[in-house]
Amino acid sequence: MAEGFEPKFDPDIEELQVDLRHFVVGYEVVEVQQQPDEDGRQLFRVLVDLGVRWSRPTASRDRADQPDDGATADPDQLALIEALMVAEYAMATKLEDEALEAFALQNASFHVWPYWREYVCSQCYRLNLPRFLLPTRQFAQASPDDEE
Repeated sequence: MAEGFEPKFDPDIEELQVDLRHFVVGYEVVEVQQQPDEDGRQLFRVLVDLGVRWSRPTASRDRADQPDDGATADPDQLALIEALMVAEYAMATKLEDEALEAFALQNASFHVWPYWREYVCSQCYRLNLPRFLLPTRQFAQASPDDEE
């Protein structure tokens, strides 16, 4: 929350601009060994960076797509909720890097979205921000014409 911002008493609270951030920022394959004498198993770990920002409507929309590095505070930003979600998948066999990347980009966001959606909703309630419910996530399906 920005210093001095009181969402419960702000007369323009319903007029705030909401910007969303959603990036798959990385993935890795890690080997986990629970017992010293057993074979390790492989996990595929995907990191998804998510955020919601509230600002005055006069704020520039150009900054919505800029990743927030934490070094420069946006003076128009009033509230921010962000999270780095981690999705882990057990791997039965080793896969090619291209397949892992495609899976990370096309599926991990779909799997973490319900948790992110609930987190944003509960944080809005706790912070007295306007009720903000992220939409259910629907991903476009490739049609046969798209393959051309």
